[in-house]
This record gives sequence, structure tokens and C-alpha cells, in this order.
Amino acid sequence: MLARWAIREGRSGTVLHASRTTASAPVSAGEAGPAAALSDDLAKLSRDIASHIAELNQSRARTPGGQTPQQGSTPLTDESPAPSNSD
Repeated sequence: MLARWAIREGRSGTVLHASRTTASAPVSAGEAGPAAALSDDLAKLSRDIASHIAELNQSRARTPGGQTPQQGSTPLTDESPAPSNSD
């Protein structure tokens, strides 16, 4: 699984962090094998996103007024496009 994702500031839509996560859990034999592997991959994606949210919250707590420092923002480029909102 390759997932490109971004964390945006809720009001302005400014990208605070953009990244990609690659995961490829081994698929075990049996009917439930593929579902279990996908579940492991999604768990890795969730951990990556949660980790970056925690980092942003910590930096916001250290900044006067609770604003996220602009130097911490990551603009999206052609190499890291914004995730789509489509299903």
C-alpha cells in the first residue's frame, strides 16, 4: 500500500505536514490472510498520521498563541500531491 496524505490547518487549509506511507504486510495463507495484511497496513498508516499530529500539537503548545510555526509547514509539490477526498 502506498498512501499520500496531508495534515491541514482546519480554518485556512494550510498544509502543516505532507507525507507518504508505504506498507506491505505479508499475506498469510487462508481466507482471512489478505484482510489481516490490509488491516496491518492501515494500522501503520494510522500510526504515522497520529505521530505527526502529536508532533504538531507539541510544537503548537510551545508557540505563543498556540499557532503552528510557519517554518513547520510543508507545501505540496508535484512530487507529493494532496490526497484526494474521493473514496
